[in-house]
Amino acid sequence: MNDIEMQKLIENVVGRCIGELKLQDMLKENKKNAFQKTEQLLYNYCDFKDVIKQKRSMIADLQKYGLPKKSKSITSFSGDEGMREIKTEQEQIDEYIESIENSMRLTIRCVSVIDAALGSVGNDPYYQVLVMRYFRKINLEDIAEYYGKDVSTISRNKNRLVNQIKIKIFPDESINEIMHQ
Repeated sequence: MNDIEMQKLIENVVGRCIGELKLQDMLKENKKNAFQKTEQLLYNYCDFKDVIKQKRSMIADLQKYGLPKKSKSITSFSGDEGMREIKTEQEQIDEYIESIENSMRLTIRCVSVIDAALGSVGNDPYYQVLVMRYFRKINLEDIAEYYGKDVSTISRNKNRLVNQIKIKIFPDESINEIMHQ
């Protein structure tokens, strides 16, 4: 896969990830620029990873314990019982696992794109500012105190790193923003 194909794939994955966030009301429908979208992804990065862990745990539980048992006191009747294919419990488990895996794929790809973008700035001396701000939710004043720097220095370097990351995640949008300023 060449760089152009890879970039199109990344844009597609991130676009679908943002679409999924909107569907789940985790991202409001308003026009955000690439910088703001990148910040939104960074703020939600740990939540994405938690969702992946939870879904993997659900799959492990299904494989180990099977489907949750229904109460025998609840009986359901349907008019087409005789016509419907009755699936074995294992078939039901396999279908449920497949649906969980399908819902997990987009989140995994989104996390991979974010990981790659973060990796591109991982050696920067101010990289930990991103970790502290977006993943640990520490305010800029406390980060500045930790670094022994002025808040404006921390803010400037945070923005610089987010701008570098946004170009990796949203290259076309970044170029359009530059061209239409």
